Amino acid sequence: MNRWKTERTIVPDDTERFYLYEMANLQDPSLRVNGVVGALLLDRVGLRVVPHEETTNRGFERWVTSLGASHMNIDPIIGLSGSRDLGPLLQRSGRVRRRIVANDGWVHTVSDIVDPEQIRAISLVVGERPVSLADGHHRYHAALAFAESMGAGSYERAGSILAFISTSDTRGLGIHPFHRLLPNLETVDVAALSRDFVVTPGQPAPPDRPGSIVLLTGDETWDLAPLPTHLMTLPSPWRRASSAVAQTLLYPHLGIKEADCNYTTSLEAALAHAATGAPALLMAPLDGSTIAEAGRLGLRFPQKTTFFAPKPRAGVVLRAIV
Repeated sequence: MNRWKTERTIVPDDTERFYLYEMANLQDPSLRVNGVVGALLLDRVGLRVVPHEETTNRGFERWVTSLGASHMNIDPIIGLSGSRDLGPLLQRSGRVRRRIVANDGWVHTVSDIVDPEQIRAISLVVGERPVSLADGHHRYHAALAFAESMGAGSYERAGSILAFISTSDTRGLGIHPFHRLLPNLETVDVAALSRDFVVTPGQPAPPDRPGSIVLLTGDETWDLAPLPTHLMTLPSPWRRASSAVAQTLLYPHLGIKEADCNYTTSLEAALAHAATGAPALLMAPLDGSTIAEAGRLGLRFPQKTTFFAPKPRAGVVLRAIV
């Protein structure tokens, strides 16, 4: 990192600013994601920044070590704002700094936001409501730990983190599920599941009904739709989250806990796992409004509920923290 600075591979901007980060799909122009990249003030989790799912300690130390070695935020976390006033402010007003055409068909465009009034308006809108942390939970916790280790002398810059903030109702930001790979159970009593679910033969594909689950057991595929009376015992956002429904209604039948599961984003990997004789669960996707609602209520979904695509590319915008 120091060599890049010396060789001016990395050149700091002369004034602080925000950046408009736009992602557009080449195949479908209607799929667009606009967000603002800037420094988000670190705060104790649950106040101004609300995680949307539980996390494990896996990978935490790696991120702390990375911060200590680079003294840089390299990869922005992703936050969702529930404010409807943010979208109209995410308009291009400054010089385009980077345009990257990625192999997945998404075009990433970064431009300056230097107008003081636009910066002030964005700051006020983002600050008026809690931000739902959509991606980067481990990086956020690592940044908190690093800031505390730095002490008061360097806390001003280390006390914030590079963040991409978008609206919760954006159509282009795909929110995809993690499927569950279960341990090799001796038996799955499908008939007993009817106490909590409407059980019908299904197709080996992720369900499209929020909160539903597709159970793969060897050569059999079952569609599990939670009974409305049982679903109503859960908080509203959890009713639409397959991971939460599985944790509260399905796992007790199977005699497992969340810690017994492995995870994959790949349908093919889930099908291959089931072909070995071990069960797999295909989960339905969540939407941004459900994640934002959970944040407002202070609720967290089970770990590995969602992943987001596309994401801002790491290294396009860097932020020094000391």
